[in-house]
This record gives sequence, C-alpha cells and structure tokens, in this order.
Amino acid sequence: MTAIAFAVMVAVVMLRTSGGFVEVIQHGEVVATLELGLDTVHTVESGGLLNIVQISGGSAKMIEANCPDKHCLHHAPVRYSGQTIVCLPNRVVIQVRSADESEHDVILR
Repeated sequence: MTAIAFAVMVAVVMLRTSGGFVEVIQHGEVVATLELGLDTVHTVESGGLLNIVQISGGSAKMIEANCPDKHCLHHAPVRYSGQTIVCLPNRVVIQVRSADESEHDVILR
C-alpha cells in the first residue's frame, strides 16, 4: 500500500505543469493577469479591503492583507498550474495558470 501511495505521489509531482501567469481574482472578477517570469508587486484594493501579491523567482505569494485571520499570508508560494491562494474574508484569489492555457476551457461549434 505504501509503495502505491509513493508511486502516485511521484507521478503527480512529475506531471504537474509550471505556471506561466497568475490571475488575481476579486469578488469573482479577474482584476489582473501577471506573468510569473516578471518579478513584481501588485496591490488589490477595494472598499477598504487590501491584499498585496508578490511575484518573485517564478512564484507568487500574498505578502500583505488586512483580513482578520491572515491565513493567506501563511500559504506557501504557488508556481504550478492549478495552485491557488485564497483570502476568503477579502474575497481575493490568486490562481496560477499554465502559459499554454487558453482563455476558454471549451469551444463549441
């Protein structure tokens, strides 16, 4: 059983996709799209709510937030497609997307 769990873990690590950019989402709307390859700091502010996102060395993390619980500040930096950091009280999400991801999941004709 342990060998199977280890094999699954290795497969997940080997198959994950590096992210190309980060979408910063506030109240369900994408407010910024930031490249993971460019070191930057982005401030998200609305109605007294504040979150500051830092991109450095190909990963993104929340470096400041005025939410009451501050859980988002303790989250590990994200760099792989699908990883997220969520600040639930301020309704801010940092979501990593791969460079080759399309804006649309499915196109129907």
